[in-house]
Amino acid sequence: MKNNTKSQWKINEFIIKLSKSAYMFLIIGYLLILTLLIVLITPKYSYIVIPQYEHVVYNEDIFPQITLVGLRSFDENDKMTTRYSVQAKLSGRLNEDNNDSKLDILRFQMSAFLTTNKMYYFTEHTNRQTPISHTYTMSSTDTEKNIPDEFFIKLRYKDSSGQEKAASFLEDVMLERPAGNYTSNTKIFSTTSPDNADLELRYRVTQNDTAYQTSVSIIVRDQTEKFHVDMQSWIYTEAGEYLPFIGVYGYSDQKYNYTLSNREVNLKLEPQEIHTYLSYYVEGDNGVVDKKTLLHKASFESLLGNDPITPDEPSIPDANSSNWIPWTVGAFVLVGSGLGASYIFLKKRKENTN
Repeated sequence: MKNNTKSQWKINEFIIKLSKSAYMFLIIGYLLILTLLIVLITPKYSYIVIPQYEHVVYNEDIFPQITLVGLRSFDENDKMTTRYSVQAKLSGRLNEDNNDSKLDILRFQMSAFLTTNKMYYFTEHTNRQTPISHTYTMSSTDTEKNIPDEFFIKLRYKDSSGQEKAASFLEDVMLERPAGNYTSNTKIFSTTSPDNADLELRYRVTQNDTAYQTSVSIIVRDQTEKFHVDMQSWIYTEAGEYLPFIGVYGYSDQKYNYTLSNREVNLKLEPQEIHTYLSYYVEGDNGVVDKKTLLHKASFESLLGNDPITPDEPSIPDANSSNWIPWTVGAFVLVGSGLGASYIFLKKRKENTN
């Protein structure tokens, strides 16, 4: 007991002998240590709520389709700006008349998880009817990068019988090109009939003074199947970079093939090739999902002027291509004869007058 009293007395004497400045430094140091301890022992909470949705291969009532296009432009100082064009298309499954079932969309919510670990929320829409399409632009600045890594869609809708339902969808964006053997093959062949293709990928490229105009088509042969396509392409540059270009996620249309036309690839990027990774899902009657992949690459030069419908259509020579020669000679003779006759007539008339 006496030892404790002596220790306390010594500490008190030490504090009493301190100057005002030293006393203030002692208090500040104590507060700093206390603050550091609080920070270290306090659990960290994340305020970013990432939806726990699933990648839905096939929905019996409705399907969302997301088209993502990387747009790159240059200013007068050749500084590149990247924007992402986002189109969300909602369609109802086909009715008995082979048309959209015209489903009532009570609420449409769409968001994206960015590469910067932030959530990006798109404009919410209510009280619409399929088919509908929403278009957005995600712009980036030097301080804020809006590059989507995942897309989330949440819906409340009424099915064809008028029953209110809810659905959610997740699509992972393939920003990084997956490794693999990319070839010039453009078809996914059927396992039951090796000579026939279940799916075909087609590109068409034209060129002007500043850019390649690129179009892409995805042709699914049997659209009665419960299929789902996710596709992403990249521009491979002379510098060895892979720049995300055209992507479509959730293509599941049972009436129309997917087509996107005339998307620009600026020549200042020094583009060499276009690489494509495509996933083709088919859900069987037993619920088992079969997945096939297509890894394609081609140079822009090889795609120039390529017609996606009949790329190798032969030219038929015109059997009447030389008929213009006698007609042209005859016309010259006829006109010359007329001018000569007019000259002789006018000359004789002048002589008679004199």
